Amino acid sequence: MSKGLKTILKSLMWMALIAYLIVAVSYRSDVSQSENICKGIKVDILDEEQKFVNAALVSEWVDSLRLPIVGSPIDSLQMETIESFLRTKPYIQTIDVYPTINGDCCITLSQRDVIFRVVSSEGHDFFVDTLGYILDPSRQWQKKVPVITTDIKLPFDTDKFGNLGQVFSDTTYYYLQKLSNFVNILEKDDFLSSLVTQIRFTGRLEPGKEEIRLVPRVGRQVIVLGNLEDMDSKLRRLKTFYLKTFKDGWWQDAYELCFQYGDKVVVKRNKRI
Repeated sequence: MSKGLKTILKSLMWMALIAYLIVAVSYRSDVSQSENICKGIKVDILDEEQKFVNAALVSEWVDSLRLPIVGSPIDSLQMETIESFLRTKPYIQTIDVYPTINGDCCITLSQRDVIFRVVSSEGHDFFVDTLGYILDPSRQWQKKVPVITTDIKLPFDTDKFGNLGQVFSDTTYYYLQKLSNFVNILEKDDFLSSLVTQIRFTGRLEPGKEEIRLVPRVGRQVIVLGNLEDMDSKLRRLKTFYLKTFKDGWWQDAYELCFQYGDKVVVKRNKRI
């Protein structure tokens, strides 16, 4: 093979290699750009049993921002804006917005953990969560929680909701925290939580002037626990009393069972005719 032919063949090989590299780089660039495009929004709710929020509702909230998301470069997504906006929703406790390796905009959230509901004769109706946050019950709610009814005039408007420690008075904060502690003790005990069907909060929002009354599942008696102090001890004595004496049948003609007199348990019965 002549030297000139070799030179021509080498030149052709280099030209082919350069052409291949150009095509390969161009193809890789197209693939890379495709991989960096947001393909969709994924909503991951860690505690779906709370039932305050679902994926459709979260997507609806995000859509209301009118931000370019699906089809936009991942690097251009305003994830902090989305996260800050969703954090304003009272039913969301924690929120995290981030891109996934599959090209999705992922929204991971947890909801507030409601422990009881308060309904008052003055028109108040609200949930209280584990962190002391008062929530509007207008959203659909399916989780069963204790309901506390009260005839006490609560010192805030019926449409006021938010963080107890920030927007409510010290008095409101004190008594709702006391009620939270009481409900927690009650709900942690399977026997007591099964025994009680209604909780009534009466009296006045003054030290020692408030009173807790319980309606049990069996019998016509009302259980009077007195004020919100020493609830752990009172509920423990209530459980012990029922377990030891229920077989005696006292509940068949009793109308009141009192635990507010120290260590004494007073059973008030209807007079037999």
